[in-house]
Amino acid sequence: MVVFGLQIGAIATVSAQTGNESELTNFSLSGLSNHRFVAPETIVSSQFLKDSTLVHVFHESANSWELSERFIYEHDNAGRQVESRRSMLAGSEWKLKSRCTHAYGNGSNPAYEKHQLWLQNEERWQDSLQRNFSFDGRDRIEEESNHIFQNGQWKPQILTTYSYNLESLLISELTAYWDQSHSHWFNHRIVNFEYNAQNVITREVSQLWDQLTLEWVNESSRAYIYNDDDMLVSSERRNWDKSLLTWVLVSVISLEYNDDGQIKNTEHTAFFSNAGPLSSENNLTNYDEFGNVDELVQGFWNSSDGDWDFYQKQNHYWSMHTIGRNLDGAEGIHCTFNNPYSAGLPWYCSSLKENVTYNLRVFDLLGRAFFEDAFLGQHTFNISRQLPSGVYIVLIQGGFDYHTEKIVIR
Repeated sequence: MVVFGLQIGAIATVSAQTGNESELTNFSLSGLSNHRFVAPETIVSSQFLKDSTLVHVFHESANSWELSERFIYEHDNAGRQVESRRSMLAGSEWKLKSRCTHAYGNGSNPAYEKHQLWLQNEERWQDSLQRNFSFDGRDRIEEESNHIFQNGQWKPQILTTYSYNLESLLISELTAYWDQSHSHWFNHRIVNFEYNAQNVITREVSQLWDQLTLEWVNESSRAYIYNDDDMLVSSERRNWDKSLLTWVLVSVISLEYNDDGQIKNTEHTAFFSNAGPLSSENNLTNYDEFGNVDELVQGFWNSSDGDWDFYQKQNHYWSMHTIGRNLDGAEGIHCTFNNPYSAGLPWYCSSLKENVTYNLRVFDLLGRAFFEDAFLGQHTFNISRQLPSGVYIVLIQGGFDYHTEKIVIR
């Protein structure tokens, strides 16, 4: 079911929510999203943001689904998720369990996410885990570091670094762990990725670092299989058998799609050596009329009954997030700059608001990001990085201000 709220006039409150309205009402989940105040004639794009997720478990004794936990998501005005909270249902009361908060650098790139546990007796949040992220000038993730909170301080745990080829395809993912006694990072695992001529991933190979031989040793691999329409239909995972020096099939994931090209069913089958299927799990996905995931049901294969036993159901609820363009004057935003452009030369833009932070992003015609920066509206700004020769799109965005320019760099 879809619930829309729209007040017609010079200023409109645009909101939409999808899902089962009765459940939202019963558990006070309606109205989770902030209303976006946007003049209807200035709307330039919209997207759906997830408001909440309700998790049900199936009880065979009652032959019914029972609500067990929920997740509530909060977003900022740019549509970025800033917090998610997990609660468990105890009787008729929700009990907080954990939350995850997100912080961002420029644009949509995350700076870190912090996980915390709710201490009910002390009524406070306790730090648990933090993941920090760093990106290069082309918005590609370079590094991710995980820290755990122990004895009142953050301690490094895992470091993952990412490498790319000239086409910006991920070619390796290197994971190291922190050895507290030696105060040093030690290699743990590397995953190498392979692609076909169309730059579509076909295989990944995971290897473990052998500290005795000081070399990488095969651990597992995953092959990706596509149909004639280049849609992924299955993946096969194999483990390396040291005694036989060969890859042994251990699991297969199969995918089915609906008429809109969305995944409607995934089946995970595990194998034990060559004895055939050992177990199988299944995910069934239903979508709402806007293409958002509405319901996800998980089950496992009961070989005795010859049927699926479903044990968990997730219902997802969404709200529409609208991006608008500021129309303080009929002329809108105008920018003066050199074109062709050279790095470092100033830009002068009218109608930008003082004390508002604007994001500046530069893309090529393939949509690849080459530069990102932030500036205050009362200041001039520039593209400080020397970019390769070509044609680029410059995006300036802050609040509901939204402006693009095309530049040539020689």
